[in-house]
Order: sequence, then structure tokens, then C-alpha cells
Amino acid sequence: MYRFLRPIAKFFIKIFYSLNINGSFENLDDNYIICANHGSALDPIFLAVTFDEPINFMGKKELFKRPLLDKFFKSLNVFPVDRQENDIKALKEGVRRLKDGKILGIFIEGTRVEGYDPTNAKAGPILIANLANKKILPVKIDTSYRIFSKVDITIREPFTIDKAFLKENKDTGYQALAEEVLYKIYKGDEY
Repeated sequence: MYRFLRPIAKFFIKIFYSLNINGSFENLDDNYIICANHGSALDPIFLAVTFDEPINFMGKKELFKRPLLDKFFKSLNVFPVDRQENDIKALKEGVRRLKDGKILGIFIEGTRVEGYDPTNAKAGPILIANLANKKILPVKIDTSYRIFSKVDITIREPFTIDKAFLKENKDTGYQALAEEVLYKIYKGDEY
């Protein structure tokens, strides 16, 4: 379903938005986690049309409550996460998909937000990247979301998990790295 709907989405995005992609993801030699900011339900579509390979998105469990929606989202490679709990099942599923060679898409703030706030960073993507031994690709989506507006997608430099830092900072390391990734998404690669 993903490969069927992606060209249709790309066609409509080109009509209704001016998509501008900055940066490159071509020098990555392996699969990775795309971590992006999240301001609208359109964000997964913007990412799907930006990246050629299918993205396996982590989505809020509420999307899967109705049987038809459950089937639809699962056919798009989306899997549920309980945002109110430490959802071990979702973390394991993310690790499994990465180890199976898939690209994972996670909105590191966990929900839609208006702008940069370091306290919005969630540590889950750091934990998944560390367990799967994969890089994180920070991506900024910058747009008003209004029809016919410009959409800037900025792909930052890949972020490698500092395992030594995590060992030294067992209680705070995951959150600190999540805040660093969020900073890179919004502000750039100079941390």
C-alpha cells in the first residue's frame, strides 16, 4: 500500500505545496532512524515523499482503535506506540524493524508541537538506536502548513549514539542525547 500511495501523495504535494529539500541522505551506508519535528498530521506525508525508501513510522496507538484504520495504517508500515507509558513492545518492534533493514520514522517530540522546547524531547529513539546500533538522521520540517506554502525539509548530519556517554551517564544520558538530537533538528549541526 505504501508504494502504491507514495506517488499519489507526491503528485498532490507538488500541486499544493512548494517542497524544498536541503541536505543529503545519500551518504548513509545503512538503514537509520529518521527523527523529525512534528507540527501537523501532514509531516509523515512530507517525509514519505522526501525519502525514496519506505519509512516504518511509529504512530500513536489511538490511530489503530478502529479495525479499518488499524488495517490501513499497518499496510503503510505504521506500528502503534502507547505515548502514556514506557511502551517496551513498541521499542522492541522498532529495534526489530531496524535489524531487518527497514528505515524507521519517529517524531522525537512524541506529539505535535508549535516550536522548539528541549523538554519535549523523548528518549525512546535514542534507546532504539542504541539497541539496534543504528544512526539517527535529524530532519527539520519548516512550513506554515497552509495550502500553496513553502515546505523546507532540512536533512542534518547523521547522529551516532555515544555509547561511552551513555555508560557514564546511566540516569540522564538517554534524555541528554534526545535533547541534543532535538536541538540539531531545530537549530542545526552545531551543538
